[in-house]
This record gives sequence, structure tokens and C-alpha cells, in this order.
Amino acid sequence: MTIHLTVGRHALPAEGLCAMELTALLAGEQQRDHPRCASQILAAYVRHLNDNMPDNERQRLVAFAPRLIGTAAPDDVELERSEFLAWKALRVFAPAALRASSRSKRRAATARVLERQTDLRKATEKAARVRDALPRQADGEWSPAAFAVHRALEASRVAYLRERTLAGDLSDMAAHAAAGAAFQAHRAGYEDAWSLALQALDESLNIDTR
Repeated sequence: MTIHLTVGRHALPAEGLCAMELTALLAGEQQRDHPRCASQILAAYVRHLNDNMPDNERQRLVAFAPRLIGTAAPDDVELERSEFLAWKALRVFAPAALRASSRSKRRAATARVLERQTDLRKATEKAARVRDALPRQADGEWSPAAFAVHRALEASRVAYLRERTLAGDLSDMAAHAAAGAAFQAHRAGYEDAWSLALQALDESLNIDTR
């Protein structure tokens, strides 16, 4: 049977499947995009990727569906995953977007500033300054590169807050924002943005579920 992933939620397999719905079915659960068997953090990340990837790229998520089974974990593990994805957004996705959007030495230097961050609080402050310093588009809106930095900023801010509170209602926001940073890197013209996003998913699956 050939599995073809599609965008959004679906009530029945005949209507389509997203990556997390496939995970649920493989685990023996009812079709749903929030399966009990999977990490809430990783599921949020995958849902955002699933709904924003081009169709041919989306199919690469099929291989990850069985690996997501059994990843549901305690808060401390989920926090580690949240921080991991936030750092990916800050030090990988946002710099990739910056470099793709301009080949200037100044833009490359800005990307390196983000890549060298090591403290979440300071990284959040730096990302805000970088975003605000980027030029606006002709229509006054942020460019994809600025949006990538903004999404990385959101991911790091949530991860930092959750590090101090373990607040459950913030649990999946950092992952969603991190995936958004990868999407904006794609929009900025970085050709391997989806490969970077899937590499981050692969690495995050190796975080100990205890």
C-alpha cells in the first residue's frame, strides 16, 4: 500500500492522512493528529512541517511516523526537546535564512552572531535586535529572513520561559515556532531548508525518553 501524506486533519484514512495521523494508526490508536503515543513537542513540530512542506517533501515524513511511536515522555524530557528545537531555530534555521536572503558580508556576520549564542535569555535578546535591524520589504512587511529570525526568537523565548516554569500550556509552542523558522528559511530561498528541518527531527528523536 502506498501512503501519501496530505495537509491538515482528516476524520478517516479515505479523506487523507497527515504524518501524525499516520503515527496514530501505526500505533493502533484512532486516527488523530495528537496521538497519545507521541511526544507533544515532536508532534507539534511534525504537524507544522507536514502542513507547510511542498507535497514531494512532505512524503519524507512517512519514514518518521513509526519512529514517533513511544516518544511520549515526562516534562523534563519534553523540555530538553523544546530547547533543542529552539536552538536549531536560532543557530541553524535563522542563519540559513539570513545567508540565503543576501550574500553581503554584513548579513553573513549577522548569521554568525546567532550561530554563536549559548545562553537562551541572551540569545532571545540578540534575536530581537537582529530582527528589528533587518530592512523591511517594499510593502513594509518583514522579509522571510526577518520572519525566520522572529520565529527563532519565539522558540527561544518559550523554551526559556518553560525552562523556569515547566508550564504545560507552553509545551508545544517552541516546537511550532522552530518549524516555522525552517519554513521561513525555505521562503527566504535556502534550498536545503527541509533537509535541515528533518535532520533536526532525526536528532531530536535520539533525545532519551527514559
